Amino acid sequence: MPSERFKRLPEEKQKKIRDACMAEYTRTTIEKASLNRMIEDAGISRGSFYTYFDSKWDVLGYLCESFINEFYECGVRCLEEAQGDIWEMLGQFLNGSLALCRDERRTDFIRNIMECSSREALIFDIFSSDPDSPRAVRGRKLERAAYESCVGKSLRKMGWEEYMSFFRMAMMAIAMEIKSFHDGVPENRIRERFALTLGILKRGAGIESGAGAQSAERK
Repeated sequence: MPSERFKRLPEEKQKKIRDACMAEYTRTTIEKASLNRMIEDAGISRGSFYTYFDSKWDVLGYLCESFINEFYECGVRCLEEAQGDIWEMLGQFLNGSLALCRDERRTDFIRNIMECSSREALIFDIFSSDPDSPRAVRGRKLERAAYESCVGKSLRKMGWEEYMSFFRMAMMAIAMEIKSFHDGVPENRIRERFALTLGILKRGAGIESGAGAQSAERK
């Protein structure tokens, strides 16, 4: 992750370094990405780079962090617009995520990560980063906001642990559909399949799945 010295740079210079590194990671595979090219395109010295990041893998983690934060921001907007309807929120979150993935630069970046020979270790390292990182903090805020907005409204009443099991399944379903998008699955097929997934989740966690609905079924 970036050093405090990097964070104190003017935003314009941070963006130039970030853009130069992103361009290199989208140009070629993760393993073949050239630190020399990143430094040259950013207009900084090698010594300066190492005062900002530990290695090219460190800057990759930073780029992934920034990239993932865009998805969380999308989730927050969708939750606010859904006004307590978790099913509307999830459907719009999928649409927003697909819109982000249509950007060619993001598409190339994700593809190169997925094609990395050590992608399992790489992804584990990225997602096991500092629990106080912006990504982790925003993730927890989104989880809590959805719980407070939707439980007892569009979701039946449930405890935190049960809710988190539901929410993680929903987020995993979205992540799998994003991967399908990058694998070339048509968007209409992705949406149809996700609607089926939401239907299954709704039967287990929706407001209609509470005791009243179960009593009606027994009759």
